[in-house]
Amino acid sequence: MTARWIGWLCCGLGMASAGSVVVASKLAGVGLPIFVAAALRYGLAAMVLVPWALKRRERLWPDGGDRLLLVAQAAAGSLGFSVLMLTGLRHTGGTDAAVIAGTLPALVGLLSLALPGAGLGRRGWGGVLLAGLGTASLGLGAGTAGAQHGGGRWLGDLLLLGAMAGEAVFVLLNKAMRAPMPPVAVSAVMCLLGLLATLPFAMGEAAGLDLSAVPWSAWAAVLWHALVPTILGFVLWYAGSARLGGAEAAVSTALMPVSAALLSVLVLGESPGLHHLLGIALVLAAMVLPLTAPESPR
Repeated sequence: MTARWIGWLCCGLGMASAGSVVVASKLAGVGLPIFVAAALRYGLAAMVLVPWALKRRERLWPDGGDRLLLVAQAAAGSLGFSVLMLTGLRHTGGTDAAVIAGTLPALVGLLSLALPGAGLGRRGWGGVLLAGLGTASLGLGAGTAGAQHGGGRWLGDLLLLGAMAGEAVFVLLNKAMRAPMPPVAVSAVMCLLGLLATLPFAMGEAAGLDLSAVPWSAWAAVLWHALVPTILGFVLWYAGSARLGGAEAAVSTALMPVSAALLSVLVLGESPGLHHLLGIALVLAAMVLPLTAPESPR
């Protein structure tokens, strides 16, 4: 097997595991309080990532202004993403979340306009438009979905969109760092900061928590979220992207919403409607379109 095919396989498996975040968050958020679930995920992941980073002799804290950027990343990407995702999935379904998760590249491109000298180009704007249409298509099934999720579906979808916006801010802040940290180190620090931010709220929630009433699926979901998407998915993605070009690796992100949708059907027992299929098709097109531009000569 060539290095390129190994790269595709690793990136594909990494993105497929990222799609499982939707199902894991759904199961964890239903069985556990929001901050308890988030703190457990960060704590478990940090127990692996911190020793790993130290063994690689990687610095766990940047210098100067990068410290503020790192804290802002944790607030937007780790804390904001996790809490909004867990809360949103209490009001809406995993298949809706799969469609909304696919808007991440378009949100990154749109928010990057706030940076000096940023521009999307025709294909970039086309991707934003397709992603917007994909999200809007969820409204075509408002009647059945609203009945299924108790009328709070629009709130859930908005919270999920906010979660993806937080992840987009995380990506942009990482690009803004003057001295980017190694991947293992930054993942370890994100988990530590996420744990510190959620722990006070988690302790308050845990005081009234009946552990015997928590289903095993919630504990399993937290463990899965910490070990598979957060750690294994990270390893697979960076192993694969090291063997591929940037555009090729980016194409594999299209597997994330597909994986989330399939797992929502298989694990959560959801029945996707035509509006979900339309939304997924549109967000997949939104991911691929900007990558069809010819590479500029070097």
